[in-house]
Amino acid sequence: KFGVDEYRVLFEYAREKEIIPFSTPFDMDSASMLNELGAPLFKMASCDLPDLRLIKHVAGFGKPVILSLGGSTLEEIDRTIEAFYETGNMQLILLACTLSYPTKNQDANLLSIQTLQKRYPWMIIGLSDHTEPDNHMVIPSLAVALGAKVIEKHYTLDRSMTGSGHFFSVNPEDLSNMIENIRLAECVLGNDDL
Repeated sequence: KFGVDEYRVLFEYAREKEIIPFSTPFDMDSASMLNELGAPLFKMASCDLPDLRLIKHVAGFGKPVILSLGGSTLEEIDRTIEAFYETGNMQLILLACTLSYPTKNQDANLLSIQTLQKRYPWMIIGLSDHTEPDNHMVIPSLAVALGAKVIEKHYTLDRSMTGSGHFFSVNPEDLSNMIENIRLAECVLGNDDL
């Protein structure tokens, strides 16, 4: 289990490499520890959406929070946003998410990105994508074309490794393809002028 010493080393290394270090806390002590280490933002898992005490605790740090919404109803999302905003922190980012690992392509439901944009037009909306990588990394590019501003993907050095999630994670080549295709999607979208 990672404790404060391990996280300190990871955060220092990430900063040396000009990577923004952050993590997902699952309890208030872990959240406080990450905050004390200088985490500039937080990621909250879908399973913690009903835990309004934890949501308010993390929001109380006054830092951006990325919240996955897998398995949540619109009423639960509304309640969580209200609790978050009660702290005075308005820096909440929502990620559309299908709660299956991996997510079958036919279950990805990317149009939920637009549903969230319509319901919460003032918020940044993204996608927590658990589909298996394809050769062209099409799904994240489609998400961007639909308006996603944040893409979350699991990452591994090698999909053949054993352990949870490696087989549906992106490897370095997939990540490079994903970024290249997202940039292409942004380019070809242009603007809405005729």
